[in-house]
Amino acid sequence: MGMDRGVLLPLATATQANIYEGKIARCSPAKELPPPPLRFRMNKPLADSRLGVHFNSEGEGGAVVHRVIHGSVAWGAGLRVGDVVFSAGDVTQQHPVVDGYNAARILRNIAGSCVVCVHRRKATAHDRAAHLIHAIVRGYYTRCCLRTARTAAITIQSAWRKMDAELCLWGSVLAAQHIQLAFRHHLDGRLSARSLSPSTPIRSPPRLIPDEID
Repeated sequence: MGMDRGVLLPLATATQANIYEGKIARCSPAKELPPPPLRFRMNKPLADSRLGVHFNSEGEGGAVVHRVIHGSVAWGAGLRVGDVVFSAGDVTQQHPVVDGYNAARILRNIAGSCVVCVHRRKATAHDRAAHLIHAIVRGYYTRCCLRTARTAAITIQSAWRKMDAELCLWGSVLAAQHIQLAFRHHLDGRLSARSLSPSTPIRSPPRLIPDEID
């Protein structure tokens, strides 16, 4: 009968240290490496042009993006809320970013192409919950605004129709008063003309005049 043969490989030092009473304990998993930095390039035609990004004033070793306006230059470049900007500058030179004020000052003085380097951390359960809460609040606020706008539109339409009806009524009253005034003026003129004209006696027909008696 043949016997199974195998090769014994040497265990690593960390694994040997974890052997206890014939059982191998699990080693702690290695820490997850941070994601590599991202570079975003944005174009500013003028120094006064707005990028559409807002930073938190407080920060340690970077500026945290607090808000990115949808459709802005920063949004089109790829910046998102939660990104940590650690350096910013133009194409030729980068400046380290300390906090939000520093990042805003650096980006404000650049005209042309500006480059920012950011760290984008992985979204946690807390971030997802906060994003969901913000979406719900924005949806509720939008529905409230639409309901208010609809109520205001209905009120404006009702007031406009009422005003239009009142204007039509007042127009009819004014037209009637104008017609009455014109008719009275015409009647007064006819009466005045008749009173000024000389009166002519009315003569009876000849057959009604009695014959003279001699």
